[in-house]
Amino acid sequence: MFSYYYEFVVKLVGHFGIDRQNSEDVAMTILTKFFEKDVLSDFNPEFTTQYGGVTRKAVFRTFLSGFVRTYVRHYKDRQGIHKRREGFSVDTPMFNYSDTGEAVTWMDYLGPRYYEEHEDLEEADLVRAIRERLALTKPRNAQDQCNMTEFFERVLQQVYETDHVDTAVLAEEFGVSKTSIQNWLKRLRSEVSVVVEER
Repeated sequence: MFSYYYEFVVKLVGHFGIDRQNSEDVAMTILTKFFEKDVLSDFNPEFTTQYGGVTRKAVFRTFLSGFVRTYVRHYKDRQGIHKRREGFSVDTPMFNYSDTGEAVTWMDYLGPRYYEEHEDLEEADLVRAIRERLALTKPRNAQDQCNMTEFFERVLQQVYETDHVDTAVLAEEFGVSKTSIQNWLKRLRSEVSVVVEER
């Protein structure tokens, strides 16, 4: 009887809420109780019941399931107490697996998601490269009033403070027309795009 029904009882206790890592031990303990109490002698294969006008004979699996259901409650309660009292490792493998077939830990499944990002570092590195390039630019002619490094720093400050470029404010600060500022911005975009393409 044990060799025939052991796997059935293991699955049954799992169905009734026993964790998979404990199901074999609980199934073995319940079957031991079944034998100790000589419950097998209580089973009458000739016993019949009436349900919906149909006579049904006793089924041993149903009889055994009833016994397991009664005894498994105690082990399920103990399991709950143990979980509440004992420490828990977040590296404990779960018994639902990922698509790859690898074990997934509780931390993988329930823990916070962290995606490593370096946007601040990348931005600082880009600004540094732009400054280096602009330091090498020379005025286009004797009338060119645009100091590209100084202009870039002011545009950058304005973007950080207001999240946009205000050509009127820049024109007033540098003492030139808005058209000149727009031309300077075109040159600045051109220089910046060269830096971005080189990266």
